[in-house]
Amino acid sequence: MEKLPGQPLCSSSLWPHPHRGAGPAQPTERLVGPWSLQELRWLATQLEKLSQQQSAGPAWLTEHHTWHQEQLALLRTRMERGEVPALPAELKEGLEFYLSQFEDGQSVSEEEFYIDPELYTELLAPAPEEVPVPYERPRATEEELETVQRLKDWSDTTPQGLAKVKKLLEANATSAEVQEAGITRLGGLLAEAKGTGSALPSSCGLTPSAMCPVVMEAVCLGAGLGLLGVRFG
Repeated sequence: MEKLPGQPLCSSSLWPHPHRGAGPAQPTERLVGPWSLQELRWLATQLEKLSQQQSAGPAWLTEHHTWHQEQLALLRTRMERGEVPALPAELKEGLEFYLSQFEDGQSVSEEEFYIDPELYTELLAPAPEEVPVPYERPRATEEELETVQRLKDWSDTTPQGLAKVKKLLEANATSAEVQEAGITRLGGLLAEAKGTGSALPSSCGLTPSAMCPVVMEAVCLGAGLGLLGVRFG
């Protein structure tokens, strides 16, 4: 059963008392969350009736009335979350009919008693799970495809050349194809430089100070487009 910690099911702080009044009269349609005060008072009245009938009725009635109390508590919790904007007329009529079986001195046998187990089914049905939409990479434009090929063929590893790569990545910040090509080519250039086994010439821009801004630009833009797992050398 869902209810607020430390509060009984029919606590006056949780359910407005149907008869108790204090101070000036309040408009019956004043909203309390998504529900009107009138709806909350109606609900409190039904809970009070359930409690009274449960105390005065036969032992077998306890199980059925307790179930209704639990459903109403869950309904209130759903209301507080904004999942139930209003009480349907069908629910009101159904609960009032259920309670009428033991109202005003009336009583029925257990065999004739109408339980209505489907009364809350539709209202308290679990919300449908949201199905995640798989990511689809937008198609590259002709201009972006040309830039991709240009990056794949890139061989200028001077500081000036790497600065041009950085500008290409910035100019195509929303293109996943371009960012992927740039990141991949940078990794390839580093791998080629390592593979020579000799010291890099002074004119080579594949140094930490020159590479860091370009790599960071490519990684940040690529991460925003979902490009992960690329290794540099």
